[in-house]
Amino acid sequence: MENERAESSVLKILRQKAEDQLKNKSSKTTLHSLEAEILNYFHELEVRSIELEIQNEELRLAKSAAQDAIDLYDFAPTGYFSLNTVGEITRLNLNGAAMLGKERSLLMKSRFGFFVSDETKPIFNHFLEKIFKNKTKESCELILKRKDNSAMFVLLNGIMAENGENCLIAMDNITDHKQAEAEIGLKNENLQKLIATKDKFFSIIAHDLRSPFQAINWFSELLVRHVIKNEYNRTDEFARIILQSSKRAMDLLTNLMDWSRSQTGRMDYKPEYFEIGHLINEITPLLDDIARQKSIYIQKDLPSDVIIFADQAMISTVCRNLISNAIKFTPSGGKISLRVTPGQNSVQVSVKDSGIGIPENRINHLFSIDQSHSTLGTNNEPGTGLGLILCKEFIDKHSGNIWVESQVGKGSTFYFTLKTKK
Repeated sequence: MENERAESSVLKILRQKAEDQLKNKSSKTTLHSLEAEILNYFHELEVRSIELEIQNEELRLAKSAAQDAIDLYDFAPTGYFSLNTVGEITRLNLNGAAMLGKERSLLMKSRFGFFVSDETKPIFNHFLEKIFKNKTKESCELILKRKDNSAMFVLLNGIMAENGENCLIAMDNITDHKQAEAEIGLKNENLQKLIATKDKFFSIIAHDLRSPFQAINWFSELLVRHVIKNEYNRTDEFARIILQSSKRAMDLLTNLMDWSRSQTGRMDYKPEYFEIGHLINEITPLLDDIARQKSIYIQKDLPSDVIIFADQAMISTVCRNLISNAIKFTPSGGKISLRVTPGQNSVQVSVKDSGIGIPENRINHLFSIDQSHSTLGTNNEPGTGLGLILCKEFIDKHSGNIWVESQVGKGSTFYFTLKTKK
């Protein structure tokens, strides 16, 4: 009934429009009754014709508006989907199909969850359940699987359709946004490392570097007093302490300079071919005096024909630090073994000691500057922990590996590998 009334009202409006247009064309001349009747027929025909023209124009405009709406839906940059209660796709636009990587016709009745990664599938299921259960607008972030095994991060916004049987979902690609977030996270992580490096430097300079110089100053004053008083009974002891403190200070300064140059990009990487056994043989005499003071025996197993491709200065620093640490943490009368084991395209160098060993909870932090802590040696030799960090830095520069195997009370073995060819 209401439809009939609405149709009648539309017809009345159309007739009135037609009458108004025709009225402007009508003649005011008085006609005879027959002529008037004929004129009325023509009038009626013209009114009907104008009504049809008006209806056709309105239909054309309505069709154009509907086509525009279809174009906006299909070619919108956002992916649009209609899903039923079990997650089947009942309708989607062209961009939605492109985001899923298939033709639209092939996606009808497919389960949307099939394209969701395993780790985010529970999130999608909960998202769909909440829309149909709570009938509220919901949002979630998912990872879609691609044919090339790459990941697409998407944001879904969904709401219940008016029919109550489907939900309408808008899907936006937020992969670039997520990658930007990851880059920011990485930059923040690097910034934290730089802050930790700075704090470590301040700690070393403020404490560890000052300690040997305090010993040098103190025992130098004692030495001078004894010499003035002609008391020579302990001068050799004072001189030995001054020498040891000077060597510790020099080692620390060397490591600090190398580390600083490495971090600021001022240390040139100049790889070349050289014999690794010969390099180690050149280093050990520099440490023999310290080893003899603790009666530590250094055993060597160094083949003479093992050639590596590396930066001599960097590898020299690595070997010097590892051997020095082995002496530091080995008790008097202990033993240190240096070994070079050639492989097919690489070589393995190991420094084994019979020292105090390293607790398991500290092993993972030995090569990290933000968690590294110094430990006193068996004769209370001070340290900074910077040497091992520098070793890892240099071995990483050579695309090698460095690691440690240790047992408390039974000693430690440090290993590193290097390439034998370019």
